[in-house]
Amino acid sequence: MVSSRVMKDTGFLSSVNVKQSKGEGERSLLCKMWGGKGDSSILVTGTRGFSKTSMSCCLFIQPQPLLSELCQLGGDDGLMDRFLFCVAKPVFNTTAITKANVPLLRDTKLQSFENVMNNIYEEHLAGKHYKLSADAESVFDGLIDSYSDYMNAKYGSDHEEDKENETPNLNISLDESEMMTSKDTIHILRLAAVLHVFQHSFSCGLNDGCYTPTPLEITKSRLKQAMVLYNSLSQQKSLFVQAIASCDRDTPALHLKPVATFRDRVAKAMCKSCGPFVTIRQLQKRLKRSLAENIKIELEMLQQNGFGTLKTIKTRHGKRNFFFKIPGNCIDMEIGAHSTIIKSVGINIDTYESTFNDLSTLTDEEKNFTIQHHPHAEGIEGLW
Repeated sequence: MVSSRVMKDTGFLSSVNVKQSKGEGERSLLCKMWGGKGDSSILVTGTRGFSKTSMSCCLFIQPQPLLSELCQLGGDDGLMDRFLFCVAKPVFNTTAITKANVPLLRDTKLQSFENVMNNIYEEHLAGKHYKLSADAESVFDGLIDSYSDYMNAKYGSDHEEDKENETPNLNISLDESEMMTSKDTIHILRLAAVLHVFQHSFSCGLNDGCYTPTPLEITKSRLKQAMVLYNSLSQQKSLFVQAIASCDRDTPALHLKPVATFRDRVAKAMCKSCGPFVTIRQLQKRLKRSLAENIKIELEMLQQNGFGTLKTIKTRHGKRNFFFKIPGNCIDMEIGAHSTIIKSVGINIDTYESTFNDLSTLTDEEKNFTIQHHPHAEGIEGLW
C-alpha cells in the first residue's frame, strides 16, 4: 500500500500540467490514488505498481498563482472534483485580547500541536477502520437519497426551462452547486473522519495529555458538522469557478460576484417565502441544485437560533418537512442570532412581517396545518 502526504505550493500543480502535456498519465494516476485504487505498469524488468493507496494531498498557495494553474487544469476526468478549496482569512487580535489569553495558554497542558499530530500519525500507521454510528448512518442514507432524488429529477426532466437553467459547461469539473457529483458524498465522509480523529486527539492533549485510542464509531453530530463544513467549502469553490470561466478567451470577462454562504442563502430563501411556513421542497426550488438534507441541516440551525420550528408532518401526499417561521413581532434585534440573520438576509422587520402575513399562496389544507402545528398559532389567528 502506498501512503502519501503531500504539502507543496505551485510546484505540484505545475508538475501535473507539465507531465500531462508530455503525454504522461499523471492526472489518471492521481484520480486512482484518491479513490484508493491500485495501479501497475508492465516493464521489461517486470510489473511495477501498488495494490491500493491512502493518499492525502494538502496544497498551500496564494489565490492568484492558484488561478493561473487551475486555468491549465481543464478537463472532464474529475480531477478537480477531488479537491476542496478553503480560503483562510487571517485573524489579528488586539493587544488587550492577547494579554488576556496569554496566561490561559501558558497554563494549559497543550502547549503545541506536535504531540497531537504525532499521536494521530502513530495511531494510524497500521491503518484503522472507522464506521458511522447507527444514527449517523441514518443521516448519511438521507443524504444519499437526496442526491438520488436530485439526479433523477435532473435527468428525468423534459422541461426546456429546466435545461435552460442548467449551469453552462466550463470544460472543468467544478460547479457552483452544493452537491453535483458522487464524490461530494465521499468528501463528507472523509471530512467527518478527519474531524472525528482530530477532535479526539486534541481533547486528550488539552485535558490531561494522556492519549487514548480513537473510538471507531463516528457520531451523528460529527457527520452533521462535516456536512455544514462541506457546504461552506463548496461555496468557496464557486468563487474560483467564476474566475476560471473568465480564463477562456472566447468568453467575455466575468466580474466576480459575491457568493453568500449556503446558510445565508437558506435563511434568505426562508425569509422571502410568503406565508408563516415554508417547506424544504419549496426551498429546493429557490435554491437550485441543493439537496433536501443539506437544507434541513441549515433549518435546524435556524431553529436553534430561535428563528422558527422544523416539523415533519404527515399529509395526504405523505410526510413533509415544514419550517414554521417566527412571526415578525417576535423578532428581537437585541438578540444576537436574530440580528445576524436579518442583516445577512438584507431585509428589514417590516418587509419580513409583510411576507410572513401573505397567505395568497396557501391552500385551505395548509392553513389548517398552520393552525394545528405553528408554535405561535394563537398569536397569528388574526391572519385568517
